[in-house]
Amino acid sequence: MPLNSGLYGPHLLTTTGLSALSGVAPGAYVLGAKNTLGGVNVNYVGRADVDLIARLEDHVAAGNYTHFKYAFYETRIKAYRAECALFHMFGAYTLDNKVHPASPKNLNLACSHPGCGR
Repeated sequence: MPLNSGLYGPHLLTTTGLSALSGVAPGAYVLGAKNTLGGVNVNYVGRADVDLIARLEDHVAAGNYTHFKYAFYETRIKAYRAECALFHMFGAYTLDNKVHPASPKNLNLACSHPGCGR
């Protein structure tokens, strides 16, 4: 049974794929390759504190992943909380980015995942 991440997609991680998004807002996302169930085999979890589309454009330029799923959030705090939840949901230290998400700049937020301690 697929995990329900609450994210939209998958979309191709290309300039054309990003054209389906609009606006400037914080957000969280996952990157990987599309799977046979129509989802994404998640290899990377990330967030943007200000501009999700600009952050995803960085990943397009890097060319390491083919697909993404995303969600916009009202605040960088909500985007951080979502990134932490996704990090733990998709295997934490088995992802390509093995380091736990950092709190947004100038905030000292703890991860709300049970037993995390970060």
